[in-house]
Amino acid sequence: MKRQRGTGAIYLQAGSSIWWYQIWINGKRERGTTGCRNKREADAFVWRKLAEYAAGLSAPKSDKVTVKELMDDLLLRHRNDGNKSVEDDQSRWRNHIQPFFGHLRATQVSSDLIESYINHRKSKTTRSKKPPKNATINRELALLKAAFNYGAEKTPPKVMRTPYFRMLEERNVRKGFLPDEAYIKLAEATAKEETARLRPWLRGIFEAAWCYGWRESEITNLRVRQFDSSGRIILLEPGETKNDVPRQTPPMDETIYQLILACTVEKSPEDFIFTRDDGEPIRDFRVAWWKACVVAGRGKFVCKECRQIMTGTKCESCGGEREYEGLLFHDLRRTGVRNMIRNGISEKVAMVISGHKTRSVFDRYNITNYADLVDAGRKIREGRERIEQQQEELQQREESRRKTTVTVGARDHADDDATKVN
Repeated sequence: MKRQRGTGAIYLQAGSSIWWYQIWINGKRERGTTGCRNKREADAFVWRKLAEYAAGLSAPKSDKVTVKELMDDLLLRHRNDGNKSVEDDQSRWRNHIQPFFGHLRATQVSSDLIESYINHRKSKTTRSKKPPKNATINRELALLKAAFNYGAEKTPPKVMRTPYFRMLEERNVRKGFLPDEAYIKLAEATAKEETARLRPWLRGIFEAAWCYGWRESEITNLRVRQFDSSGRIILLEPGETKNDVPRQTPPMDETIYQLILACTVEKSPEDFIFTRDDGEPIRDFRVAWWKACVVAGRGKFVCKECRQIMTGTKCESCGGEREYEGLLFHDLRRTGVRNMIRNGISEKVAMVISGHKTRSVFDRYNITNYADLVDAGRKIREGRERIEQQQEELQQREESRRKTTVTVGARDHADDDATKVN
């Protein structure tokens, strides 16, 4: 029986027992093997393929798309959108994802293969000679998943089936912050660290992070034109914040105002506020920060090998290099958020000042320390005492009312007896 026009054809190649098919999709011919030796099964394969194309459940050449092609499309989209994480995404792809998935077709990626990738990554070590954290692996999986999802959104779609990506549990609760009693010591240490400098840039950066909970990059990239000396505010414009949302500081107190003012002396509007003595903008100030924290007792240098506390650059015991342990600069962001809430600033306003866009992240930064728990315990105790006092007062009133009732009853009974005698 002759096949209906538009339903393709099946045929045998010379010397082969496998049926091949030929169909036309959108004016383009597609040929391939059905993988079937039985003609009836081959015919059903062709009808099924045509039905999938008609229903949009498949697309021509979608089974030939590679993971590399999907990732190239996603990275191009990120570059076109001006995504700030594109360099990090390229690094994740080049160093980790591509060696494992880059040679595969998209249809070959399964949930089992993703689990194998997780196991592969956990068997590796980072520069710190430790396995990568779950959060690191999750960022890589999220990038790969985004590439599949973007491929599925295309017209025609390049991906017809996105595998399930199981994300690892992240223990990313923020813990570090600067207690109130340590603030003065660290402020003095940052000032001491730069006594020989022309401008107090380290103290200024420290105070801006401590007061407003701003990100390091938002502070170091500030320019003089963003500082309104008459209004005592700093403006962050779109494109200068992580989430591109503009915001500003509340009017500055005298301490931070004088520090910012000193850092802007004799500078043009386009100059950076925080610069070194030679005018270079502040990019990496970790060493200066570490030294100040060590002086303030909020950090220490330890040997990478034997973990002994060090005072020099080389370990006296094993000759190993040092590394820093202690308060991180990003901990000031958590500290700023916590301080604003404790000082009575509403959570909505605090989120606007610090630049937190989502409540879930803000809640992780609003850290509760032991002193807060003690204060909560005191309030709970006071509440219990207040309830007990109210109950005691209620019992006293009831007792007083009962006594009054008994007294009045006894007096009325005495009056009745007197009347009978008369």
